[in-house]
Amino acid sequence: MLMLAAAVGVLLQAGGDKPRLLLQDLQAGEGADPSVARAVTASVAKEISRRAVHDLVTSADVATLLGAERQRQLMGCGDESASCVAELSGALGARFVMTGAVTRLGTTWQLTLQTVDGSNAHAVGRAVQLAPDVETLVLALPMLVSDATGLPRPPEPSRAGPAVLAGAGIAVVVAGAAVLLESLFRESELSKELDLAVNTPSLLRPATSYESDVHLIVTERIVAGVTLGVGAALAAGGLVWLFLSGSRSGAVAVAPTNGGAMFALQGVWP
Repeated sequence: MLMLAAAVGVLLQAGGDKPRLLLQDLQAGEGADPSVARAVTASVAKEISRRAVHDLVTSADVATLLGAERQRQLMGCGDESASCVAELSGALGARFVMTGAVTRLGTTWQLTLQTVDGSNAHAVGRAVQLAPDVETLVLALPMLVSDATGLPRPPEPSRAGPAVLAGAGIAVVVAGAAVLLESLFRESELSKELDLAVNTPSLLRPATSYESDVHLIVTERIVAGVTLGVGAALAAGGLVWLFLSGSRSGAVAVAPTNGGAMFALQGVWP
């Protein structure tokens, strides 16, 4: 058994200088289906790989390299005791071991992740995320994986795009309003001229001139209407985009761990 574990460790370590991280399958806690835990585990693995900081090893990788009995022995070691973490990290050549659980608390889902350094059995990071559904939990993984592995959080998404879109929409609305005001002013002046001409027919211009004025007023109204509509749509789209890009900050609370340490508990809501 020891020779097999040592051989597996050598095989897993062949492939780069990145610190190796073993991601154990997330446990399906109260109210959560095992299939949901497996799906979230795959999403966590994808996020860890995307960050490209660790050389990731999953339980599936271990299953292809270890015998069934040895796999049960190692993967059954799911607590954070020093001996357990040391056995996992030593046998698999992984310095870090990440464990976690998916739980459903009524209508709220909870995802817990924690990472332990196998070299000293000390916790590297711990994070808990609350969300109304599994999809929202997955959206929060970049932040959650960062907290659990002790890495900097990814930068907030830029709001330049929605701000520019909303600003352009407002500018188009202002332009449309200016065309509309010009049309109303032109119509008012034409009405005044016609009222004066009732008592002074000599003030009347040729009929074609009035037809041209009316055509221009109608054209300005059409242009103003289209411009106002397009501008309002652009502004509304930008504001909605801006709202959605900043609507997942959630509420933050602080909760105690079993050891008395404090960690952030953040809920993400759509």
